[in-house]
Amino acid sequence: SQIIKNASIESSTNSGTSWLNVVSSVPAAGGSYNWMVPNTPSTECLVRISDASNASINDVSDNVFTIVPLVTVTSPNGGEDWVGNSQHNITWASQNITNVSIEYSTNNGNSWISVIASTPASGGSYTWTVPNTPATECVVRISDASDASINDVSNSTFTITAAPISMVTVTAPNGGEIWDVGTDQNITWTRQAVAQVKIEYSTDN
Repeated sequence: SQIIKNASIESSTNSGTSWLNVVSSVPAAGGSYNWMVPNTPSTECLVRISDASNASINDVSDNVFTIVPLVTVTSPNGGEDWVGNSQHNITWASQNITNVSIEYSTNNGNSWISVIASTPASGGSYTWTVPNTPATECVVRISDASDASINDVSNSTFTITAAPISMVTVTAPNGGEIWDVGTDQNITWTRQAVAQVKIEYSTDN
C-alpha cells in the first residue's frame, strides 16, 4: 500500500458537483485539520480528502452534512403585503452574533436603505414602522453588525402597499337642517384610516 505523506482537503456545498479548496497540502500523519467553517450555508455539504500528490487516491464523506447559517431572515421572507405606515415585526434566527443591522430594498436588492444600524441579535425581532414607499419587489437584509459579509436576505420579494389616505366626511348636519334647542340629534360621518375623531361646532360659519 502507498504511504500518503500529505493530504489535500476540499469541501462541497452541492453534493460534490463542485469542490472548494480547504487546504492544498497538510501532513497526513496527523489525521486531523482544524477548519474554520465558511459562511456557505447548505444542507448538501461534503468533504473530500486526497493524496496531495495523487488526487485519484481520495475519500469523500459517506453522506452530506449541513452548514447552518449564522443569521436567517424569518419575516418578511416573501409573499407578505404590508401597508405603509403600519407596524410589523422583522424577525430572524441567529447564532454567535451579538448585534445585527437591518436594511430593506424596494428593488429586489439593487439598492439598500438602512432600517437600523445595530440592534441586539438575541431578541430575534425588531418592530418596524413600514415606510410608505409602495413597491412589489421588497426584500429585507439582516447582517452581522460587525461583519456585513455574514447576512441573509428574504427568500423572495414582498409588497409594500400605499397607506390609505386619512379622511373624515361629515354626513349630518351637512347643510339645511333645522334643529331645535334641547333636542337630541345625531352628528354622523364617514371615515377612512382614522381611528378617533374630534367633534366641534360653530355658530358663526
